[in-house]
Amino acid sequence: MNAHPFPAPISNEERSQRLTRLRAVLAEERIGAVLLGSTESLRYYTGLVWHQSERLVGAVVTATALHYIVPGFELSRVESIPHLPGEIHVWQEEESSAALVASLLGPSELLALDDALPLFVYHALARQFGPERLIDGGSIIRRQRLRKSQSEVAIIQYAMNLTLEVHRRTHALIKPGIRASEVIRFIDDQHRALGAEGGSSFCIVSFGEATSLPHGADGDQAYQPGDVILVDTGCRIDGYHSDLTRTYMLDEPSAEFARIWAIEREAQQAVFDAARLGALRASTPPPASSSSATVSDRTTRCPACRTAPATVLGWRSTRNPISSAATALLSKRACAFPTSR
Repeated sequence: MNAHPFPAPISNEERSQRLTRLRAVLAEERIGAVLLGSTESLRYYTGLVWHQSERLVGAVVTATALHYIVPGFELSRVESIPHLPGEIHVWQEEESSAALVASLLGPSELLALDDALPLFVYHALARQFGPERLIDGGSIIRRQRLRKSQSEVAIIQYAMNLTLEVHRRTHALIKPGIRASEVIRFIDDQHRALGAEGGSSFCIVSFGEATSLPHGADGDQAYQPGDVILVDTGCRIDGYHSDLTRTYMLDEPSAEFARIWAIEREAQQAVFDAARLGALRASTPPPASSSSATVSDRTTRCPACRTAPATVLGWRSTRNPISSAATALLSKRACAFPTSR
């Protein structure tokens, strides 16, 4: 089981603080409002979780108010699910949702658009507002969402720990003859058993030569002794993602495989070592030595999430970093470097 306590969900107070910061940007840049679609940004700011459809469900954030845009027949459902308080504006099938949005702004005010809005929504808005009054709100939203609060980091850390435990269990499961589809089902079941209600948000399991392909190969492979194993999976907790990949062998690796594995391990470690608060993103660490065949045991404090020291890749590295017989494969903690959207 996941030994870490389930983190508190994002509070309404935190979501209100996000809206306050968003409104400050609107005022600074002289933008009338932001339109959020049925996207992760709608959830981020309001707590309303809604899947995209052919009808607009969203929110208009102005300087002083939060307005929900809802089809008439969905009103009762929207009212029944969690979201920040705000005025709900209903549009009927014979009416224009774009006109309803326009009625909430002044005649010349700019509208910033959630960049995950579908194209049909943009076209309707362009006809109603004129393209010159519509601006890209994606950069505004991204700048705010990139900065993670302690509450967000706690959820991400929990999700990462959960998936790391699934990797541990998966490593113990794999035996000669097992098919990739069986492993994928097992991983989904384990994610659910450990608390991810939606199971795996994605899962790739590859054996042998197929591990050289970024997203695996077609067909259902069976594991054979001596195969390289690649498992790439994750889950979602309260809208935040885990995403962990592990590449290893159950048997003693060949010298060439161990050499290449160690180069990649060292290169990734160099990136983590270079990632410090205040460091420029353009700064790149020196490349890993192409002749390196070993990687020393190293731990680091992740600057992005400020967690306690954790083995960055979740593996202890030794002179046989990928041999399960010789190495303790998994660390006690996973780095919570933000992979949430």
